Amino acid sequence: MTSFDINPIGPFWLVAAIAALLVGSLLVGPSRQRTTGRQRAVLVLLRAAVVMMVLLAMLRPAIVYTELRPQSGSLVLMIDTSRSMQVTDSVGGESRWNVLRKRVADAAELLNGLSKDFDVRSYTFDREVASAPLNSGKMDLPDEPNGPQSAIGASLDDILQREATSRILAVMLLSDGAQRAFAPRDLPPQQPARQLRSQGIPLYTFTFGSSGSQSADLAIDELLAPDTAFAEMPVEIAGQLSVRGYGNQDLKVQLLWETEPGVLTPVDTHLVRADLGADGLAKIPLSFQYTPAGPGEYKVAIQAGPMEGERMEKNNRLSSFIHVRIGGVKVFLLDGGDFIGGGPLPEQRGVRWSLATSPDVTLTREHFDYQERERDFRDAFEPGKYDVILLLNVDSIALNRASWDAATAWIRQGGGLMMAGGAHSFGPGGFRDNSLADALPIEIGRAERQNFGEPPAADMHLSGAVAMRPTRFGRGHWIMDLGTTAEGRLSWEDVPPLVGANRFDPARIKVGANVVAESADEARMPLLVWNAYGNGRVLAFAGDSTEMWRRYGFPEVLKRFWRQVVLWLAKKDVTDEGEVWVRLPQRRILPGEPMTFSVGVNVPKEKSIAESKFSAYLVLPDHSKQAIELTRRGDGIFGEISNLSIAGDYRIAVMATQNGQSLGTAEARFVIEDQDLELDNPAADPDLMDSLAQTTAEFGGEALAPEQFSSLLNQLAAKKLELKETVRHKKTHWDTWPFFLTLVALLAGDWFLRKKWGLV
Repeated sequence: MTSFDINPIGPFWLVAAIAALLVGSLLVGPSRQRTTGRQRAVLVLLRAAVVMMVLLAMLRPAIVYTELRPQSGSLVLMIDTSRSMQVTDSVGGESRWNVLRKRVADAAELLNGLSKDFDVRSYTFDREVASAPLNSGKMDLPDEPNGPQSAIGASLDDILQREATSRILAVMLLSDGAQRAFAPRDLPPQQPARQLRSQGIPLYTFTFGSSGSQSADLAIDELLAPDTAFAEMPVEIAGQLSVRGYGNQDLKVQLLWETEPGVLTPVDTHLVRADLGADGLAKIPLSFQYTPAGPGEYKVAIQAGPMEGERMEKNNRLSSFIHVRIGGVKVFLLDGGDFIGGGPLPEQRGVRWSLATSPDVTLTREHFDYQERERDFRDAFEPGKYDVILLLNVDSIALNRASWDAATAWIRQGGGLMMAGGAHSFGPGGFRDNSLADALPIEIGRAERQNFGEPPAADMHLSGAVAMRPTRFGRGHWIMDLGTTAEGRLSWEDVPPLVGANRFDPARIKVGANVVAESADEARMPLLVWNAYGNGRVLAFAGDSTEMWRRYGFPEVLKRFWRQVVLWLAKKDVTDEGEVWVRLPQRRILPGEPMTFSVGVNVPKEKSIAESKFSAYLVLPDHSKQAIELTRRGDGIFGEISNLSIAGDYRIAVMATQNGQSLGTAEARFVIEDQDLELDNPAADPDLMDSLAQTTAEFGGEALAPEQFSSLLNQLAAKKLELKETVRHKKTHWDTWPFFLTLVALLAGDWFLRKKWGLV
């Protein structure tokens, strides 16, 4: 199809006006007395030709024609080769893999035919993606799938990146549909599915296997143990047992404790019975207690069964490590009123009650009614006198400047301090110009001071109910662990909300500080923030109404929270007893999961940690060693471990020196469980496959049965005539070299003749 198009350089009236001027110029010719009629005619013709070419260039005409061209496209085929495809839950007792291979083999002729019109790209995937080229429509597939993971999302994302320069017509996913992957290959498959939708690419899914294909099994899903415990005090260890297929039977579960290196001995045993649900599954909370006799680092485990006929026993045990310390924490509690002469507040009474229930906490309390201003408490901050200082609604006028300076120095030397919320805490308490502001994990702004007797400033406080939730970082933080009750494991969603709180501006959280808890609303305001200050720890807690937890039936939560606060501030959760220490964020990781740890040394007052040099190595389960690179970031020293896939016990050893002299060593252990991610829970997930296909339904995406694989290939083959694209061509002549040279020649000829005839 051909058409004519013009694209003038400006409005048509402008082109018409210029054309009129140019045509008018033709009427102004050379003098008749100086030229002959023939000469005038030649000059007019030359000028007319120039005018016509200028007008042509101004109108910029083009000849436009279109044509249909065949367009190539790619069909992407994804084959799941993970170990769960070995499961024999298909019709006739065949494995998922055998059924899949038969479907692909039966479609070899169709795939070969499609290859003539399409670029058929075939891949296998488990943890990683591998190309599997077709040969005459046949694919060379392994006899058995042995992939350790099913990274559906990451594999689909990888393939989209590989095919970024191709026009993908469709993606066909053949799998059992259950994503089983560790970080960093655990990308949710919904994410690349949405990318397919944005590009108009249909996703066809074929699910092999049954969602109810799990055999009878016991599994320990969860082990929750404190990182630190105290000698001669009961330690609570909780867990969860999953039971499938063993209803109304006595099931033995045990707590195992390391009684000598490498030897785990049962120290607490329970018999439980499972009440199976309609899905044949039961979740049973577990709770154990044990009293360690002496300090040290111990491995602990929860063991279930095994039961007769149980096919999978690797998931019957979970392990971790507990560091047992010699107990005893000395806490100095300072609390104040909201007005001059005010007595203690309900929150302050609740905190005292909760800490009084801990036998290893010695509490000294001082109340400020501000009748006597700026008291001198420098002796309270002498090294060794107290481990933890708690400030509950204490105004800066309570102590003199020398006392606050002493408190700040005490933290730097290794003390632990928490400032909790209230009308006279943080900025409202006048701490902006106080030396303690340097140690706090939040920046205090100007004009935040609160006068006594005034209602709380709206811009400095959160009003109403403020539900507290752990952040992503805080979910693994020791302070936020709620433990279990007789009814099962507690969640922060069960805990009553606080009544208001101080407002922490998220933009004023200091660099290096960590938000442990936040509000549950959309604002997600920080509520509990910590940072390290020198060798000490500092917590900023926005709340001042945890007493509500006891009032509304959660006294154990109140006791546990405040106990864990003071133990954490006193560093009773860390793994060192000497000068050198190493701190692990967790004691159990998944294969391939990275872990960043920190190291340090409690140097004497007259020395500097900056002068210390550290080295570290990792001891693997086979007792071989690997050096670990340590880096300094700010005041901290950190190491990172990644790409560990062998199950077993690991040990991090750290050595520190200063001026060539050894400061000592420290060790910490962690474990990688021997988990078979693919076969621990081998059920297929047709719901996920259906939802992925539905994401692209508007472009034809669909969840199909395996037996519909060949029919889909027939449908795609029928669409080959549609693989054409319309190409639009435009030809112009006013912007070419011949046009330009012709214009120059006409102007030159006009000038030459005028010169020759004596007109210029």
